[in-house]
Amino acid sequence: MHASLAAITAALAIVMSGPSTSDAESLDVQPIYTFDSEEAVRPWRPLHDRVMGGVSTGDAEWKGDLARFAGELSLENNGGFASFRVYPEPALDLAGTDGIHLRVRGDGQNWKLSLSTRQGRSGRGWQAPFHAAPAGEWVDVFVPWTAFEPSYRGRYARTDEPLDREAIETFGLQISDKQEGPFQLDVRSIGAWTAPEGDGFPGTMAAHQRRTDSLATRLAATPTATEVIEATRRQERLLVIAEPLPRGNFGAEASIVRGRLSTAMADVAERDLRVVHLLGDSAVLVAGQQLPAEAARALREEWRLPRGEWRAALVGKDGAVKERWEAPMEPADVFSLIDAMPMRQREARERGTEH
Repeated sequence: MHASLAAITAALAIVMSGPSTSDAESLDVQPIYTFDSEEAVRPWRPLHDRVMGGVSTGDAEWKGDLARFAGELSLENNGGFASFRVYPEPALDLAGTDGIHLRVRGDGQNWKLSLSTRQGRSGRGWQAPFHAAPAGEWVDVFVPWTAFEPSYRGRYARTDEPLDREAIETFGLQISDKQEGPFQLDVRSIGAWTAPEGDGFPGTMAAHQRRTDSLATRLAATPTATEVIEATRRQERLLVIAEPLPRGNFGAEASIVRGRLSTAMADVAERDLRVVHLLGDSAVLVAGQQLPAEAARALREEWRLPRGEWRAALVGKDGAVKERWEAPMEPADVFSLIDAMPMRQREARERGTEH
């Protein structure tokens, strides 16, 4: 089912918003920020598009046992983002963890985690989208480190280094993606999650994380399209999201789809699904690794994804393209397609995870 950007933003139903109870209980969560006092909210400073001439507004407030980030996003005067940042002293050292956990209650809009590190001469920015759905309900969101992509002022910023988790100097929440109008996100806590050691039971976040670690190691040594194909065939299904990347900007459509998928990590892991992000002809990002332009062009040719147009493709474990989309789609539609596959049904029976 194809859907417009407006439909994606409005349609809040998703199969799951985080790991199932049993899967979540196996994850170790290290607290970073809790909002049990007004003093805990004060360090969070608003930094909106007004620094670039925009007129978006918003403040962080303490509401008893939570932080409320609320305001209004405006696209006037070339604006379009509102963010709230904290500057930890000393810098956060989250080495050895697998991602960020949030306990949030949103209004159905797409958000981004925004970090900066000491990498590069003037530091490096990183962003990862997430979606807190359904609106008005408390959900646990588990965003993996591999969902973070390097950025500068909302644009893709090529770097040969992965995110340095040992020295995070800025931690923030941002709303953008052309979502004009009022916004509100309640946050009860923010932490770092870690999957248990070992291979993990097939279809769990632990198993998915171990495959991610292995794939990242292989791609760091051989960052080619051939390695992506060979390393994942018979092991994982791939959801390829390809966007034009005009002037280096991240597209709103790809961000919203990636945010929904990142938030639905349990569903992604259960189906042995991996997201591959093709950014124009500039790069391909997979398992937290940034492959060069040559790999992006080769994968476009392999999966017949045209240049300059938004496309998505579902690639099966046999390497064949099973479905294509010319417009953003709902994650639930992707999961339904996978669940109808004979191989997936056999996996579910063997794992005892039939729905």
